[in-house]
Amino acid sequence: LGDVLALPLAELIPDSSVTVVANLPYNVAMPVLFRLLELRARFPRAVVMLQREVAMRLVAAPGSPARGVTSVLLQTFADVRIAFGVSRRSFLPRPQVDSTVVDIRWRVEARVDVGAPEVYRAVVRAAFSQRRKMMRNAVAALAESRGFPSERLEAAFRTAGVEPTARAETLDLAAFGRLARALGA
Repeated sequence: LGDVLALPLAELIPDSSVTVVANLPYNVAMPVLFRLLELRARFPRAVVMLQREVAMRLVAAPGSPARGVTSVLLQTFADVRIAFGVSRRSFLPRPQVDSTVVDIRWRVEARVDVGAPEVYRAVVRAAFSQRRKMMRNAVAALAESRGFPSERLEAAFRTAGVEPTARAETLDLAAFGRLARALGA
């Protein structure tokens, strides 16, 4: 039929409540999941099989080294849970990796107050763009592009109740939401 990333899915599938069931190859899993995030009102649930490491990133909690942009953005707009593991021995030919089935139930509204969604996404992406940096340094370029000099950035951290020395992987969804709202002002 075509490339799932390019097809007009909302036009091709007229039903407004479709569950997506798929085995997503590693190289397209994230783009497909972000496409489903955009179309979450049309496709409220996805049950997908992914490489185990990718699945672990989707459910990574604050403080986990696996936590990243994908974890935060998907968890902001979905309830994500591991359904079950699938051993590499279940396939012929046998792949080099184990798989995991993940159940994603999309939410129309975010789990936390994100303010302007585009600012929230930009803050999350900036925060993880340089993983080992403190939040202050990770979002500095974004803040500057939004007209926030360094002293105003510090004030935004105070307003949000987020330590500027924290690392992105330690923040929960609410902290990202508060910071995005403070930077969106």
